[in-house]
Amino acid sequence: MKTIIAILALFSVTLNGIQAATPSNAYTFHQKFETAQPGDYIVTLQDGNYSVLIVKALNKDSLILEDLLIPEDLAPQLSWNEWVEKGAEGHTAWNLFEIDWTNNQLIEAYSVDKEGWLFFDDSQHFLSKLLSLSLKKVSSDERRKIGPAPSFGDPDQRALWNPPLVFKGQKKHKPRFDVWKTKWPSDGTQLANCSVELYFDASNPEFPFPYWIEVSNGYYCFKMHIVDSGKNLSSMFKGKIPHRPPTFSGEPQIEKTSLRIFFKSPGYYKNFRLFAIDVNSEEHAAIPLSAQIKKTEGKELFFFELSKGQLKEIFTEGHRYRWVLVPENISNICIESEHTYLWSSAR
Repeated sequence: MKTIIAILALFSVTLNGIQAATPSNAYTFHQKFETAQPGDYIVTLQDGNYSVLIVKALNKDSLILEDLLIPEDLAPQLSWNEWVEKGAEGHTAWNLFEIDWTNNQLIEAYSVDKEGWLFFDDSQHFLSKLLSLSLKKVSSDERRKIGPAPSFGDPDQRALWNPPLVFKGQKKHKPRFDVWKTKWPSDGTQLANCSVELYFDASNPEFPFPYWIEVSNGYYCFKMHIVDSGKNLSSMFKGKIPHRPPTFSGEPQIEKTSLRIFFKSPGYYKNFRLFAIDVNSEEHAAIPLSAQIKKTEGKELFFFELSKGQLKEIFTEGHRYRWVLVPENISNICIESEHTYLWSSAR
C-alpha cells in the first residue's frame, strides 16, 4: 500500500459523522480534525521515501492535504519546515489532495510538478470502505505492553508500549498516547477483517494526526510510524488547488419521453444550469432549459433529463442546437458541447 494512499484512506474516517460519540469509548475523526490548523504536518518513512503530509486548508466544504516525497538518501539537512518553505529541493513528487468534507470522498488530486491532475481509483475505494467504520477507545488493559506476559493468575504490571513521538525534530520524553481502534469489513481485499489501531498524542489533543498506525489480521501486518511532526509549515505553492472543468460526454441519448444529456463533473461542483443555443438563428441566444440532474453508476458521470414536451415548445423543427453547461456560483466557467444536436420532434 503506498504511503499517501494509506494516509488518505485512514484519514477519510475523519470526515465521517459515524455514530453518536460518547466520552467513554466512542469517537469520530471528524471531531478530531475540527481542531486541525493549516500548517499541521507529519513525516513518514515508507519504502525508502520520506513523505511530508501537510494540512494546507480546511473549511466547511473541504480538507486539502499537501504531500511531498523525497528519497531517504536525499533527506535534507534543514528542518522539514525550512526544506518545504525553500522549495523542497530534491523532491520526487509534490501532490495536492482535496477531500469533500460533507460527502466523505476524495474529489481531486493534483500534481504540482506536472501541472496536471492525478487519478487515484484505489484510494477512492479505500476511502469509501472506511466511511462506515466507527472507532472505539482502547483501554489500558487491552493495550500492547512491554515484555512477556505474566504467568496465569499473576497481575500484569508491565508498562504500556508507546511509539516514539518526534515534534519539530525533538524526541519527546515518555510520551502519552490515546489509542483508538476499528475493524475493516470483510470486503475481499487485503485489508478484509483487519484490526486498525491509531495512536494519538494525549498531551496535544488538538493535533489531528496519529503517530502510529497498525493494521493486522494475524498474518498480514502493515505499520506506519510517524518520524517527525510539527505545526506552522507553509509551502511555496500558493493559491487554491486547481479544479478541472466539467465536460460533456458522448452523444445525447433519446428515450421515449425524454432526452438525456451526459456530462462529467468533479464533486466540487454542486449545481448546474443548462442552456441551448440555436446555431441556425442569427441571434444565437442562450435558451435556459429546465432539467433534472441524475447520477449514473460511472465515476463523476451525470446526465440532464429533458422532457421532449418542453423541447417541442421551445425548439424549432430542423434546427441545430449546441448545449451550454454553467456551474452555479462559478463566474469563469462556461462549457459548450463540441457537437450540435439536430432537433426533430418525430424522434
